[in-house]
Amino acid sequence: MLKRIVFFVVAVICFVLPLSASDITTVFNVKALLGQYAFEKESGSYNGNLNIDFVPAIKFSDKFSLLPAFYLGYNGVKDVTELVGGGTLVQQSADYNIALKPIINLSKNVKLRAKVGYMNQLFQETTDETWGKGLFDYNKVTAGADISHKNITAGYSCYTIVFPNYNTLAETETKEKYGSELSSSSVGKKILDFSASEISAYGKIYPLDSFVIDWSFGYNLKSFADQKVITEIVNVYKPENRADNSIAVSVFPSIALIPAGPVTLLGGLNVSMINYNSTQNHYNVKATSQDNPYTPKYYDYSETQIAPVVSCSFNTIPLKVDLSYQMGSRKYTERLAQDSAGTNLADKTKTDTNYLSLGLTYPLFEKMSLKMLVSQFNSVSNMKYEQVYRYNYTTSNYFVGVTYEY
Repeated sequence: MLKRIVFFVVAVICFVLPLSASDITTVFNVKALLGQYAFEKESGSYNGNLNIDFVPAIKFSDKFSLLPAFYLGYNGVKDVTELVGGGTLVQQSADYNIALKPIINLSKNVKLRAKVGYMNQLFQETTDETWGKGLFDYNKVTAGADISHKNITAGYSCYTIVFPNYNTLAETETKEKYGSELSSSSVGKKILDFSASEISAYGKIYPLDSFVIDWSFGYNLKSFADQKVITEIVNVYKPENRADNSIAVSVFPSIALIPAGPVTLLGGLNVSMINYNSTQNHYNVKATSQDNPYTPKYYDYSETQIAPVVSCSFNTIPLKVDLSYQMGSRKYTERLAQDSAGTNLADKTKTDTNYLSLGLTYPLFEKMSLKMLVSQFNSVSNMKYEQVYRYNYTTSNYFVGVTYEY
């Protein structure tokens, strides 16, 4: 019902309100890439990615504009996605997103923006799984607003995520798999559903003409609808529901190293940190009492990512080269590492990641470009037990396709 209401409202705004608008500017972007991937040295069949953005910007006056937005995405390559606290292997994924964004110009340098949106995310964990029946498919409803003054923006948003299939499939597919906080019927019915509030701020600082510092800050608070907090006694739960919070900070200084001549070279270093905390504990229903089946604060971790970025444009030929490398390290506060049999080790779980990406863009026509992308991602962890989550893997892919920007 909610999805139908949102679609109806968007349709009215897109086809009725433009009749009274003074100006309409349409943004239409398409990116279609075809390629091949390799997961753990096993090459897959040819597949591709597709992304479509459609934003008809409707200007009613110098003070008020409205941006209905439509987004459609498809990822046809095998990937490891973090879904419930660890890496879950998926074969394909798809999503669509619709949003309404009114913009009010309060003054020359101050803008007030609001947003209401709906997103549907679909996953295929196996090749024969029916679209729309995935265990971790979810719907997301978002509302929020932000205000910007010159180079600084601050805002607040809230959203709700619902997993429509998890409640009905949990007993058969996850019983004794994830731990008693997700597999026991006593924990609740809407295990993964949650509502969240987020405060964010981001902006730019210009120390020099060719030197820019992008920065961002975010605080997120999650309240789970029906996931009870477990105790040291199996199948015994506290009366309160699980609550998580996280703080994320990033700084990205960049500089034009060679701003003139035959080559324009831009370089930057993106540094981001996140600290995640949860009231939920973990009870391994398969472990023995000698192996300490209870783990407090199972989902708590701190993570740091460092990514040097280089972008090169040739002024004599219309070719752009983007090279980026990202290394990250995630350390869990209490989650013990395990061997391949599931026996607890003395060390806490730690995962190190490396990501290397090379992109080439060459314009074919005025609004169409040829794009090639090659990337490799590697994850190494002292956690060797992987019947539930993936911690150790290598994946690589290459894509060739076209982008259209209107």
